[in-house]
Amino acid sequence: MTDDTPLADRDWLHRAYVVKGHTQAAIAEQVGVSPPTVRRWLKVHGIPVRKHKGRPRAPMPDPKVLQRAVEDGRTAADIAAEHGVAKTTVIRWLRDSGVRKPRPRPTRPDNEWLLAAHRDGRTAEELAAELGASLHTTNKWLRDAGVAPSIPLPRPNDDWLEAAVIDDELTNSEIARRLGVSERTVRRWIDNAGIQRPQPPSRPDADWLHQQLVQAGRTRKDVAAELGVHPVTISAWLDDAGVDAPARPEPPDREWLHQARVVKQMTIKEIAEELGASTSAVHRWLHRAEILNGHPADG
Repeated sequence: MTDDTPLADRDWLHRAYVVKGHTQAAIAEQVGVSPPTVRRWLKVHGIPVRKHKGRPRAPMPDPKVLQRAVEDGRTAADIAAEHGVAKTTVIRWLRDSGVRKPRPRPTRPDNEWLLAAHRDGRTAEELAAELGASLHTTNKWLRDAGVAPSIPLPRPNDDWLEAAVIDDELTNSEIARRLGVSERTVRRWIDNAGIQRPQPPSRPDADWLHQQLVQAGRTRKDVAAELGVHPVTISAWLDDAGVDAPARPEPPDREWLHQARVVKQMTIKEIAEELGASTSAVHRWLHRAEILNGHPADG
C-alpha cells in the first residue's frame, strides 16, 4: 500500500465510511482502487469493518431525482459518488425505477446534404422524420442552409382531389409534390373527403394473358377495359409473366396531342387509355410539346 492516497488519511476514511456510511465499493470507486484495498486500510486505521449481511442497502432516491440527474447529463458514476454507493447500485436504481437515458440530440446534416434534399423535392416533414428532429429544428436547419421554408398551397377542394385520385390516377406522392405538402397531409385530405381509390382487380394467369394478347391478337386497351384496369397494368402483368407483348406506343406528334387535349378536351386518363400509356407518360409528352394542361387535377 502507498501513502499517496486519501485512504492513508484516517480522518478522511472514518468520515467516508463511518459518518457518511459509504460502502467499501463506493469508496474504492471514488479513489480508484479495489474494495479489498479499502478493507486493508480500514484495518490499518483500526476502523471496525461492517459485516456485509448486517449492512442495509442504501435507499433508492426518488425516481424523479434520478430522472433529472440523467437528463442533466450526469453519469452513473457521478450519481454513485453523490450518494456514496457503487456504480452498479446506481445502475440497479435506474433499472428498477424505469428511468431511461434521454434520446441523443439529432445531428445537423451539412448544408450540401440539406440543399440536395431540397432539390429532390423532399418536404421539411419528411426530413424531420428521417433525421429524428422536430419540424421546428428542421426548418431552422433549412433556413441556415439558405433554403426558404416552403409555403404549402391551400387545401384543394374535394372535386380537385377526386379528379386527381380517380380520373388522373395520381399517387399520394405526386399530389404531395404538386402542392408542396407531405404525403401524410394528402392521405388525411383524401380520407376526410371520403375518396376511395379503386381496389386492384384479380390478376389473370400467364396462360390467359398469352392467349388473349398473343394468340387472339387483342390490344392491351381491349383487355384492360374487360378487366377494369389501366393498360399500363396489363403491361406490368405481361412483364411479370414473361409474356412477349407488342411494344409500347411511341409518343404521338404535337398536333395529335393538341387535338386531343385542347380541342377535344380529353382528360389525361382518357389520352393514356387511348394510347395504352401511363398517365405520367402523357404528362411528360404534353410538357415536352408545351401544351397547357387544362384539367383541374393537372396542377
